[in-house]
Amino acid sequence: MFVVISTYRNSIEEVLPLERAHIAWVTQGYASGRILVSGPRVPLNGGVIVVHGDDLADVEEFMSGDPFVAGDVVGYEIFEFDATDFPNRSAAFDSFIGQVGV
Repeated sequence: MFVVISTYRNSIEEVLPLERAHIAWVTQGYASGRILVSGPRVPLNGGVIVVHGDDLADVEEFMSGDPFVAGDVVGYEIFEFDATDFPNRSAAFDSFIGQVGV
């Protein structure tokens, strides 16, 4: 699992023209099982996406398809983590993990 934290490089006015394309990309990410959860940061200066990927290179390639990334209006950091089951984790997360085959 990977957490991707993006930060806007430009003003929101420069980001907004790419928003529809970004939302379409995120929607496809959910449909394909690559994205578990996503949303804007508060305050609105970027976003957070939890991504399933094989390795860092795989996630970087996936992220390159984001119109925000392709349009160079965001920079991002990627953090890998192991989703452990101790002491507990949500049933929804387990369901997601079962769907993507982790």
